[in-house]
Amino acid sequence: MAALTTPFCLLLLVAASTTLQPLFEPPPLADKCECTSSGDLGSQYAQLACQERGKVTLAAEDTADCENANITQVNISYNALLAYPDIFPHASFVDASHNHIQTMPDSTHIPLNLERLDLSWNRIYQTSNELQNMSRLEILRIAQNEFTSLQFLPDPCRLKELDVSFNDIESIDGPLSQCINLERLDLSYNKIRSLPSSTIGQMRKLQYLDLTRNKVAPFPTDMFANLVQLRRLYLNETNLESVPDGLFNSLSLLLKLGLSRNQLTTLSASAFTGLGNLRLLDLAANDFKVFPSEALAPLTLLHTLNFSANGLTILPADALSPFTRLKMVDFSHNALTHVSPQMFREFRDLTHIILKGNQLSVLPRDLLVSTPSLYYLDLSYNYFESLPLEELAEATNLRLFIYAGNRLRRLPARAFAGLARVRGLSLQENGLSAVAEDAFAAAPALVKLRLHCNDLTALPAAAFSALPLLATLDLHGNRLAALPAGLFAGPRALRRLDLSGNRLSALPQGLFAPLEALQELNLAGNQLTALPATDAFARAGAALALVSLEHNAVAAPDEAALRSWLQPAAPGRFLSLEGNPLRPHALRWLLAEPQVTLWRAPEACGCGAVRRGGVGVRLCVAAECAGGGGGDWVGVVQAAVAPERTPARVRRGRHRAWHAPSAPRR
Repeated sequence: MAALTTPFCLLLLVAASTTLQPLFEPPPLADKCECTSSGDLGSQYAQLACQERGKVTLAAEDTADCENANITQVNISYNALLAYPDIFPHASFVDASHNHIQTMPDSTHIPLNLERLDLSWNRIYQTSNELQNMSRLEILRIAQNEFTSLQFLPDPCRLKELDVSFNDIESIDGPLSQCINLERLDLSYNKIRSLPSSTIGQMRKLQYLDLTRNKVAPFPTDMFANLVQLRRLYLNETNLESVPDGLFNSLSLLLKLGLSRNQLTTLSASAFTGLGNLRLLDLAANDFKVFPSEALAPLTLLHTLNFSANGLTILPADALSPFTRLKMVDFSHNALTHVSPQMFREFRDLTHIILKGNQLSVLPRDLLVSTPSLYYLDLSYNYFESLPLEELAEATNLRLFIYAGNRLRRLPARAFAGLARVRGLSLQENGLSAVAEDAFAAAPALVKLRLHCNDLTALPAAAFSALPLLATLDLHGNRLAALPAGLFAGPRALRRLDLSGNRLSALPQGLFAPLEALQELNLAGNQLTALPATDAFARAGAALALVSLEHNAVAAPDEAALRSWLQPAAPGRFLSLEGNPLRPHALRWLLAEPQVTLWRAPEACGCGAVRRGGVGVRLCVAAECAGGGGGDWVGVVQAAVAPERTPARVRRGRHRAWHAPSAPRR
């Protein structure tokens, strides 16, 4: 048989005492689902949980523990049910969201007293008329399905909340017009092209209306005339080209208005008449070339203004003067070349300024002089060539400073003087090639530091010595070929360290020894031929849980280094060795370790499992699966799921280094 060359997945787990199911193979169906009652609600609340993946139907034995005629609230969400179960006939609230249900339940399945029903995040495409008989239903959530109409709505309609977002609905004619008690209506992300004012106009109690991502514009002037209770209105991406005068005249209680991602180019002076209570206005991603100062003037109570992604080249000095209570302003992704020194004058409550993605090269010295509450400042992706230290000195309460994507080539000594309270600093993609030894000496409160995707080839040994609180350090995507031995002697609180995508071929003895709190270490994409020295694991000991050595040159992981890490008192270890030239028997010794579990992708080869100490050990070498012979391991070792719980960064798959397979729900 020819040698197998298809990559496979190898997963290293150190388990506590829990026997685990392989993550790459569907576990067997549970014999019985767990049904529990809440202590707070006594026997009035039941929660049904099928802990194993693959539970597609519910039988009587599954719910034996739930046979209580008084149960009124049921949660069967996050299973894999293919059909709505015929259980709990007296329930008034059922959450069946996040399943695989394809058809609406019929009359034999629906409790007659049902008041709240959540079927969102299913695959329902076939409707039933039985919902029309649910006269007590007040809350219906069916988002993220495949509905094409609303003909199934209850009649008479007593709904107070209806969420049909993310479906394929094309028309709202018919039963919806009878739902005059609605307080919350979400029609976003459908295919609606017309919105009869006679339908919406009947909903006088409506407080929340979301029409986002429906091509329903233009709107008649009286579209919202009767919605005097409306607090939130979202008309984002509705194909809106203009705002008719008087459209919002009746909305005196409106607090939030979304008009983003439309084709607005200008606003009349009376466009927002009647919106004196508005707190948030989103005009992002339109086609404004001139700031509509006159139209926005009546919005004196505005707290948040999003004017990003327009075509502004000039911003009047008094553009924001009417908004004395402003807390957040976003002018990112415009074409601003300068900002007036008076722009933020006397904004005592302003906490967030976002000027990302413009063409700024100079920051006026007095720009921040009257912003004592400023917490977050984003100047990233502009044309700055140096740090505006004198200007930033006025921002004494600044905590997060984003300065990525500029033209900063080096960090001088005490580069951040005046920023003693800054906790987060982003300097990635600046082309940095040099960092002074005491560059961060004036920023001792730093907790997160991002220096990735620069041109750093070396770092001074004391570069981070003045950062005792540093918890996250990102250096990936530089050109570091070596690291000094004492680099991490100062930041002893470091929990996440990313050194991936550099040119490291070896690591000095003791490099990670001071990092006793280290939890995640990413060394992927370097040229390492061995695991970090034993002390990296032994001293980082109990905390270190995730280590990525993907795409290096490791042929035989050091047994002593691994043994020091795989200690029985420290369960839940994850080591990734994807893309390394592992030798066929490099990890054979792990078979004798009862606390170690090696997982592989079953489609790669068919080696059997060996069980030791109640924990599965599965080891598969490509050459062995092919019937023996030579050949290197061509496999993958990916992220894992902890025996007790899955780290959020692994579970969601959002961290570059860890592409975890889906796991059984806990």
